[in-house]
Amino acid sequence: MFIIPDNNQAEVENRLRNLTELYLVVKELILYFEEVNPEQKSDIQPINELRNAFDHMMRVSAVALEVNPYEGDSQKYILTHIDKAFGHVYRAGYDTVDFLALTIKAIISDELDGFSVEAISKALPEYYSTIKPEIEQINLKIANYRAEKDVAQDDAEHLIEYIETVTKLCEYREQVSRALPSISEIEEKRKNESKIRTRQDWIKRIIIGIILIIIGMLLQPLFANIFVDRVS
Repeated sequence: MFIIPDNNQAEVENRLRNLTELYLVVKELILYFEEVNPEQKSDIQPINELRNAFDHMMRVSAVALEVNPYEGDSQKYILTHIDKAFGHVYRAGYDTVDFLALTIKAIISDELDGFSVEAISKALPEYYSTIKPEIEQINLKIANYRAEKDVAQDDAEHLIEYIETVTKLCEYREQVSRALPSISEIEEKRKNESKIRTRQDWIKRIIIGIILIIIGMLLQPLFANIFVDRVS
């Protein structure tokens, strides 16, 4: 069992609870990033941060379980390393949400690239009226979060707000992804109709050209007779 004096028990439990709650949020975030990341791999920086957090918690366990007793103030040592672990998990979360925001924006852009406004509007009517303006507002919020970021403060509430903002962006990405089959179908139909219209226009032009040639051939003798009569 952990060897922690009663006067510090509540404080240690509180910090461990905060660390655990934050870790669970960050873990879920990393798993989602791995899911949507086209290369299907995590960025090395958040993993390094979690590795460092684990190292600090092992230091805590070693002292608290008396596996490797600390000669100085063990209470202060335990709280210090819990705080350091919290800082690493916090930075892992911030790095991941940064990468996730950039990845999701790129995915939305890539998924809609090459489709006409008409196809997108028909398949996803709310895209231009609601989703796109909201995404632009979210992009501004993300820019503000990144500008205001101060990892030295370990402000979990600020990180959670940032995650909630990017989560909304992820929801829009899922809406776009679900609409892609319909968008693709409408776009293909539009292109086929355009090809048919182009083909019909060319056929009309050819027919008109043929008619004009025939009319010219029919009128040529008449104009020739008129010219001969006038000359005579």
